[in-house]
Amino acid sequence: MAISGTIDGALAIYTIADSDLRFQRLLVKSPARKTQMVSIAFQSRDVVVVGCSDSTLRAYDMRNGLMLRKMTLGADLAGGSKEIIVWSVKCLPNGDIVSGDSTGHVTIWDGKTYTQMQRLQSHRQDVLSLATSNDGTALLSGGMD
Repeated sequence: MAISGTIDGALAIYTIADSDLRFQRLLVKSPARKTQMVSIAFQSRDVVVVGCSDSTLRAYDMRNGLMLRKMTLGADLAGGSKEIIVWSVKCLPNGDIVSGDSTGHVTIWDGKTYTQMQRLQSHRQDVLSLATSNDGTALLSGGMD
């Protein structure tokens, strides 16, 4: 199975059987507000975490498309930046989530409660990529700076 996010805010599921990529179904249709699905990571077999262009990360149930949780990075917070783009998402082996965004921050989220555990200013510009060691104990971030 493969999943892709679209510029118009949809998540599409594809099958990859027989070395052939085939559209299977839309998991999530575009929300009323045009939100781009920018980055995606599997938290488990049944849960996918999506970084969006509207200062949020969203966890979706792959079985039915229901949004399990919406995590906010600023637009809804007092004094927060308006439009933060979540360029990168990585899920750790223990289920915790790491995100990198357009403010240069790397944020670590609790994978069970979907609450923010730590927010680090790791770059002066956008964080575009994240990588971890196999056991999830080391984290690397790549940015525009």
